[in-house]
Formats: sequence, C-alpha cells, structure tokens
Amino acid sequence: MPAYQAVVFDLDDTLLDDAQATRLGVQALFEHYAPARAAEAGRHWQEALSRYYPDFLDGQLSAAQMRQARIRHALASPELSDQQAEQAFEYFMQAYVAACAESLFDDALPCLTELQQRGYVLALVSNGPDAMQLRKVAACQLESFMAFTLTAEAAGVAKPKPEIFHQASERLGLEAKDCLYVGDNLEKDARAAKQAGWASVWLNRKGHSVPADVVSVGSLSELLTQVLG
Repeated sequence: MPAYQAVVFDLDDTLLDDAQATRLGVQALFEHYAPARAAEAGRHWQEALSRYYPDFLDGQLSAAQMRQARIRHALASPELSDQQAEQAFEYFMQAYVAACAESLFDDALPCLTELQQRGYVLALVSNGPDAMQLRKVAACQLESFMAFTLTAEAAGVAKPKPEIFHQASERLGLEAKDCLYVGDNLEKDARAAKQAGWASVWLNRKGHSVPADVVSVGSLSELLTQVLG
C-alpha cells in the first residue's frame, strides 16, 4: 500500500465508544428531568436525534436550534424555553463528556501513539457539532495527537460530501492521495473518503461482511499491522 503522510480519523465509534457514553449521559438526563420516561430513555433520545440531526447536518437548523429541539422532543416538554432547554442539554453534556473520558476504545491511544512516533500527521474529521466534539476531544486527552479537529459545523458541509475531505486535505497542506481516512461507517467514512480521492479504511469492529470495494480492519491494532505495517 502507498505511503501516506497523514492519517485522519472519525471520532465517534471509531476512537471513542460513543454508544456507551451516550447511554450513560442520556440515562443521567432522564433520571433528573423525566424519570417517568427513563425506562425508554434511549428510544426517546434516538427518536429526537433522527428527527432533528439531519436538518442540522443539512444546515437547516443551527446547533443551538438542534439542541433545543432534541431536548423538547426527547423529554416530551415542548413548553421549555430556549434557556431551559439549553440547561437540560448541558446537564446531558456534563454526564456525557465525563463518560466519554472513560470510553476510549482500548486500541485508540496505543494506535495514535504509534502513528505519531512513526511521523504521521494526525487529525479528526467528524460530523458532530463543533463545541460538543471539541469538549470530547479535550476530555479524552486527544488534543496533543491531532493537528486539528474539523467538524461538519465548522466546515459547513458534512460527510459523506467530498467537500469536507477537501477542506481537511487543504488544512493539512497535502494532496488527497497522501491522506488516509479511518472510520466506522461504511458509507459516510470509507466510501465517502474514497470518492473524495483519499485512501480509506473501514474500521469494522462488529465483524460485518466486507464489500469488495473497501479495505477493512477489525481493530486499530490491525490498522497498524495490516495497512500501515
């Protein structure tokens, strides 16, 4: 495989077990604000995410509008003022970010450390909101590894659109062929980066069947040995 100068990662469910951290943050939120709905907190939260997050990624909602709409929907509390909704979301964020700090996958830091020692430039490209992702990066102590964190909100465009990868390669000062992207989502990460001219690796932690058009590894340890060895 060709030599790359930069390895760029997705964050959620690639370096960080976001599903676990989200469960903990959501449970704390519902136990405090809506204990009668706590038994199905995960379902209510996912419904709100599915309803409003695509509009945020498409630029139809600001990050603040998306946060407030999700809280009102999830908690079934349409009467909440903007300030009250923000306070509730911040309650979730504090529990969620604390959980993120304990939810890095075991192979994440060893992989980043090894890549940094080998001289690769590292960065993050994520579809998460800017403030949220930066708080998580800081809590997980990933800042020292990364040249930058580029979010969909900051870029003005989200994966799988190629423009976010073009912005990342421009910030790196590299051509697309010199960049490798690693992420857990087959379409938004592996195939999207490839369509933008990057090399890509699908991080397939759950062992799904692998299409013929993608390179896949089951762990970040395999990334080091099988792809970048």
